[in-house]
Amino acid sequence: MYFKRPFLLSLFILIVSCSTTNMESSFNSNKIIGKFSMFSENAYISGKISILNQKEISQIKINLDRYPKTFLVTEVREGNQKKIDSNFNESYEENIVKNFIEEITISRFSRWLSELCNLNECKEYVTQNVMISKEEIHEDKKIKKIVGSYKNFKFAVIFKS
Repeated sequence: MYFKRPFLLSLFILIVSCSTTNMESSFNSNKIIGKFSMFSENAYISGKISILNQKEISQIKINLDRYPKTFLVTEVREGNQKKIDSNFNESYEENIVKNFIEEITISRFSRWLSELCNLNECKEYVTQNVMISKEEIHEDKKIKKIVGSYKNFKFAVIFKS
C-alpha cells in the first residue's frame, strides 16, 4: 500500500521523460554543429555555429569568440515569402557575419550541406558575393569541412560528425 503511490509516480515520470527524449532527438535531427573562422587582411572572426533547418523555419546560431552573447538569425518561410530576423548589433564583426548569413539563404545552404555526393561530383554553392566548396567528407558521406570566400573574406567551417 505504501509503495503504490511512489511506484505510480515513478512510472509516470519515466514515461514522460522517455517521450520527451524522443521528441527532442527528432527535433534536433536536422541540426548541424561546427566551428568557423573568417579572415581578411584587417579582421579575424571565429566562433561556434549551429544550423537548424525545418519545414517552415531555418536558424543559424552563432557564438562569436569575443562576445558572450549568442547571435541568432531566423528565416521563416510562408509559401514564396520569407522573413529574416536577427539579434545582431551594429559592430563591424557582427554585421559581416549577419550579412553573410542573410546572403547565403539559410534553408538553401542547409539543404546544400546535406546533399550526398563524392568530392569530385559536389557542386559549389555560389551567390552574388559567396562561393563555397566542400573540402572533406566522412565515410558516411557527411561533410566535415567547407571553405569559401565572401567579399574580401576567406572562411572555413569544420562540422562535428
